[in-house]
Amino acid sequence: MINPLFIYASIWLGVVFLYSLGLTKNLVAPPAIGFLVILMNIFSMVIIYLIVCRRFGKDSIFRDELYFYKIVKFLRMLFFIWFIGTLAEVLFSGGVPLFWSFGGEDKLYTEFGVASLHGILNAIYLQLLTIAFYIFLRYKRYGYFLFVFIMMLWPILMLGRGILLSGVIQMACIYFYFNKLTLWRATLLLFFSILVVVIFGAVGDMRQTANPFAYLVVDEYSDFFAALPSGFLWFYVYLTAGLSNFFANIEALSTNFNFGYSFSNMLPSFVKNMLGLDSRNDLLVFVDVNLNTSTVYAG
Repeated sequence: MINPLFIYASIWLGVVFLYSLGLTKNLVAPPAIGFLVILMNIFSMVIIYLIVCRRFGKDSIFRDELYFYKIVKFLRMLFFIWFIGTLAEVLFSGGVPLFWSFGGEDKLYTEFGVASLHGILNAIYLQLLTIAFYIFLRYKRYGYFLFVFIMMLWPILMLGRGILLSGVIQMACIYFYFNKLTLWRATLLLFFSILVVVIFGAVGDMRQTANPFAYLVVDEYSDFFAALPSGFLWFYVYLTAGLSNFFANIEALSTNFNFGYSFSNMLPSFVKNMLGLDSRNDLLVFVDVNLNTSTVYAG
């Protein structure tokens, strides 16, 4: 189940399946070239996987028994950097988004943090979770599980559902690297997946009084989503909206053989500001202006 080829293909095909259900009004008819790009993605991953597997065996990875203390030392160094940087962001922003929401302050969660530094700290945060969870599973050090549990509260404080979900997925990958999928574990996985969806929606609802995507639901499915926790609609829209924008634009855009759009989107925010570049540098026309997401091909 942890096979990277399986994960990559199942994510793409899973999103395509959800898209095919057509539960929201923003989903456009997918063009043939859109499906062709997805198949090319999966085929490319097959080639890369075969090349990598021939060169690196599983036994060459995670042979770290002799390096346990080095791992712990690295973890502590990362945590120190993350803690100091996060403390600076909290002071700079004047608090955290969750308290802003409960306190009625007129500030958005997107206003939290320092441009570019915030992205680096989020990356460090995910690495902290990954390393600590790995140490817990590999060496049965239960104190690191407590550390992970406490750290998982941070995305909730900053209303960062994306970072929360990323952390959960990374830890799930580590878990199933060391453990085979049994019926009991599959049941636990389903339970925790539903729990994440519910929490994801609850955190999202803290930002407003109602689910902002209710207007997108196709009339015949309105009762269906009304009976479920709001997180299910959040998840469905987040998973399919990017693909809808991609399908809507792929036939309209033509290649200009210029790296400007692609390259600028890889630059940190503070570099864009220094160069006077638009934070969003692409030509995509969104199907719905409220759903400003797309695939990696946006640039």
